[in-house]
Amino acid sequence: SGSDNMGPHDGTTLGEQFLDNLLLVPGRAITLAAGNTDTLNSHTNGIVTAGGTTNATLNYTAGAQRSDEIELWYDGHDSFSCVLTGPGGLSIGPITPGNTSALTSMANGVTVQVVHGNNDPRNGDNVITVFIANVSATNNIPTGDYTLELTGTTVINGSFNAWVDRNNRFQRGWNNHGAGSMTNATPATMLRALAVCAHDTASGSPNANSFT
Repeated sequence: SGSDNMGPHDGTTLGEQFLDNLLLVPGRAITLAAGNTDTLNSHTNGIVTAGGTTNATLNYTAGAQRSDEIELWYDGHDSFSCVLTGPGGLSIGPITPGNTSALTSMANGVTVQVVHGNNDPRNGDNVITVFIANVSATNNIPTGDYTLELTGTTVINGSFNAWVDRNNRFQRGWNNHGAGSMTNATPATMLRALAVCAHDTASGSPNANSFT
């Protein structure tokens, strides 16, 4: 039942490709947990237009005691410029594809870094990764909004999907939560696995924390 919120959620992570290749042999099956994240504000999505700016905002409340990671994936034919702003005057960027920001320290010593990868070798898409580190029980992630400001410099597709990891699942959430789609967990996003979720037999609908 082990799963994760990171990755492009399209079955192209190396672990997923390995498992999918095992299933090319007839008579094999793999069942995986769908993830129980649909109502936990772990996913958001949106559209960026050419020359326009779209914000993806993640809010942290008190008590986030673990280092965390945010990933935002978008089409490899597009190019976005990214600025990260946050509590205490945090401002990083603009960071363009293929570039990495300097390690930035917040007031309590928590560090933040933005890596903007282009043409990821797994699927050819671009991915913006935010690393929040040096977090502990006495060094919590500062509360407030962490906003990725995305400006379209080259736009053919324009859509993006973003996820936050599970390390502080009850102390963070996207302001515009994308429930109802793209909340299946990795590696249950692989092509040939059976993804298993709970089902409410009384109402006839999937469990509130399940996947779609």
